Amino acid sequence: RMSAVVSKEEKIWAWVEDKWQEAERESWLLGYENYRKGDYDAALRAFEEAGTDPRVLFNLGIVHTKLEQYEHAEALFERVDRVLREKSHAVEGILVIACAMRGACLHFMHAFAPAVHELSRALMLLGNRESIDFRSEGLDFTLRRSDVLFNRALAMVSCGRFDDVLSDLKFALEDAMVEQR
Repeated sequence: RMSAVVSKEEKIWAWVEDKWQEAERESWLLGYENYRKGDYDAALRAFEEAGTDPRVLFNLGIVHTKLEQYEHAEALFERVDRVLREKSHAVEGILVIACAMRGACLHFMHAFAPAVHELSRALMLLGNRESIDFRSEGLDFTLRRSDVLFNRALAMVSCGRFDDVLSDLKFALEDAMVEQR
């Protein structure tokens, strides 16, 4: 039996095709292409027309983060979190990265204690996995536990939690060394 090689774009198209009406699908694909090209303003406009699916809201949050519009991004990641928690079939990987990205946005907004909380949630949802690869979700991105630990350590420094910082940095370094193998 021969196995067919499926490209990243074909996987993305299959996923998108199952989820949206034609106009929303075209807007999402246009947003995805504009994001890949680095045209974040055009990506934002396209994603805004792609509906309110949590994955669209997540992509909007990523674009707002790229544009350093952290308040908008944080609100979108919080909305993704809320919507996915309400669904019994939550998309776990998206929820993990939404928590991590929300934590990063909160850190940039100088809301350090809430940032620590969101990054801790991301670590809890990540469980014992070292990373999650998001290529199947249409993102060329891998969320690594070591990165989340490092970001949480940065937020804890700003909260004055120095003992916890050393622990997170130690675990982040250990995880990063395992990833290098």
